[in-house]
Amino acid sequence: GPSGMLVLMAPGPFHMGRSMVQCVVLNLAIAFLLAYTAAMVLAPGAEFLSVFRLVGTMGILAFCGAVPTQSIWFHQKWSATGKTLLDGAVYGLLMGAIFGWLWPSA
Repeated sequence: GPSGMLVLMAPGPFHMGRSMVQCVVLNLAIAFLLAYTAAMVLAPGAEFLSVFRLVGTMGILAFCGAVPTQSIWFHQKWSATGKTLLDGAVYGLLMGAIFGWLWPSA
């Protein structure tokens, strides 16, 4: 039979400011953990491609790892999940490129 999900929020207008701040804090936390892990694995002076591959891969995992569960358990359309995965992959690859560009030299 039919089924659905209900999202309850506080009454009143939705303010994006709080959500935007939370999104920035989440991205900074992910960047910090990626930097910590990359610093444990890569030495200063590592080549751009090595940094990009490691941080980009970890970034994709961080931004995309839990996304498919929305389709698996909550019946979100797979097309929406695919778009979110693409968005997460772009975030991860950009993170890898920025880390590779700014990686300290030896």
